[in-house]
Amino acid sequence: MADAPKRSKTFWLAVGCASLAVLMVPCIGVLSAIAIPSFIRYTRRAKTVEAQTNVAAIARGVTEYCETERFPPGSALPDAVGPSIITPSAARQIQDFNAPGWQAVGFGSSDPLYYAYSIVRPDASSLQVVAEGDLDGNGVRSRYEIDCTTTGPASCSCGELIVTNELE
Repeated sequence: MADAPKRSKTFWLAVGCASLAVLMVPCIGVLSAIAIPSFIRYTRRAKTVEAQTNVAAIARGVTEYCETERFPPGSALPDAVGPSIITPSAARQIQDFNAPGWQAVGFGSSDPLYYAYSIVRPDASSLQVVAEGDLDGNGVRSRYEIDCTTTGPASCSCGELIVTNELE
């Protein structure tokens, strides 16, 4: 009986690599299924820091404005300012902060932003600092809001940050 041909080391190396590839493809798929959604959540959460920081800065500006203007209660709040952009979107946009209300609270940015900012006056003695954004472009907006009210002749106070649909 004749001896079977001997297989070379190259053949066994190729078989080993092919087997390894067959095992690695599902592992990479599982890791991707875990990593991609986590990365998306992480980037959305990083974008929310913009709104938290800017709404807090605007609220501080409102408080400083109230302390320096020294008007009677109810009239020391800055004027209402409409949204800095018409429709919040998933894309960063340059926004116009040249309105007198923005100048009064000392807020502005020349950088593109994810959120639309506004100062809303529901009545003469209160206002709301609002940031709205649509982080993934699906039409659902996240909203960050701080309510401020006059508390005396030269002071006003702002409440805590209220968040709705943080990561929408």
